[in-house]
Amino acid sequence: MRDFLFLRPDSVKTALKAKEEEREKGHILAGGTNLLSYIKMGRVKQGLLIDITRLDELRRIEEKADRITFGASLTIREIIDSPVVRKRMPAFFESLLTFANPLIRNKATIGGNVADASPIADTAPILLVMDATVRATGIKGSRDIPLAEFFTGPGKTVLQSDEIITAVDVPVNESSMIKMVKLGLRKGTACSVTSAAVRLEMEGDRLRTLRIAAGGVAPTPVRAYNYEKALQGGALSRDFIEAHIGTLQKDISPISDVRGSGEYRREVTANLVKRALRCAAGMED
Repeated sequence: MRDFLFLRPDSVKTALKAKEEEREKGHILAGGTNLLSYIKMGRVKQGLLIDITRLDELRRIEEKADRITFGASLTIREIIDSPVVRKRMPAFFESLLTFANPLIRNKATIGGNVADASPIADTAPILLVMDATVRATGIKGSRDIPLAEFFTGPGKTVLQSDEIITAVDVPVNESSMIKMVKLGLRKGTACSVTSAAVRLEMEGDRLRTLRIAAGGVAPTPVRAYNYEKALQGGALSRDFIEAHIGTLQKDISPISDVRGSGEYRREVTANLVKRALRCAAGMED
């Protein structure tokens, strides 16, 4: 670690000033579950570690009538333990129980999981279907970026070199039915092989609103726009879900790696999406 300097700023403004000065060499340290691994692997070799863990501004949950805003430095465990999240976002709460493992949940932060831009980020699919936005802040101000427009590639985002993620803003709609499912090599502890999330709202027996997202099947977490379009406005049933599932293949482009082949991921992802749709709609799975 001798090629790194360390800064523990006493305010967000100080952190932003340091980031502006260091740019790509300014590394935000919150939970450190990814960054410290990258340092050990030699992927990150030098620079200034900007420790934001003690900045209270970034550790708050702000509740409004139509949304909840999570400070970027909130750990996954802190979000799970929030009565507000349990009451108003039960599906999000449930999904976080499968995030990595208990030790990682105690350290990993919501902002860090998003910023890392991994194709298999555990929070990404459900945040995508919930229409979350990322608040990117620089010394000159903030901008809100839809999560669907945030990822550009593995480990890459639209975040500028002088910006820090300060919050993740998530709309709340009590009429939405949401479900996320995940397949890992070991339940709840391993990286995802693939994952899927859905959000739907019904008007009578027909789909009024539909969001579908998947992780581990493309260079970034993705929305399944083609499959959404095929189902939109239809009467949701097992047969209807099955009849259009082939359309999902237009939305994904999984690769083969040590966790599974591309062909395997295609089949598993289709099954996960179908399962998530059935569960969200209250069908017996």
